[in-house]
Amino acid sequence: MGILNANTTSFFALSRVDGDIVEKAGKMLRDGAEIIDVGGQSTVPGQVKVSALEEASRVLPAVEQLREAYPHAIISVDTFYSNVADEALSLGADMINDVSCLKTSLWQRWWQNTARQSVLCTTAEAVKIRICGLTRS
Repeated sequence: MGILNANTTSFFALSRVDGDIVEKAGKMLRDGAEIIDVGGQSTVPGQVKVSALEEASRVLPAVEQLREAYPHAIISVDTFYSNVADEALSLGADMINDVSCLKTSLWQRWWQNTARQSVLCTTAEAVKIRICGLTRS
């Protein structure tokens, strides 16, 4: 998986996209990445979260550009906003990487009703709150 972060505060500096996202993704794909994961905000502990609107403005254009340039690539979007997830899927993303581990009931309903692939991750902060153990009906 190649990780591209359309923000300036990602925990891993080399994942930050400061130029042409299509070119950076292309290098990752040529180097063997099978999935390109695009994120729009940092999950560094203590970082101020950006709004869904701001995240969408960072991630959605990237999804469109990547889908057009690499029609056979698997595109994942890292978000914990269900509306950003919906829009990303409609623009050609193949899967959602949710680092909140379905923290809200809205996310839980979204996941149960969406026939797309999802990756459920969690953070140390979320682990303190609850253990994720949902099943899909």
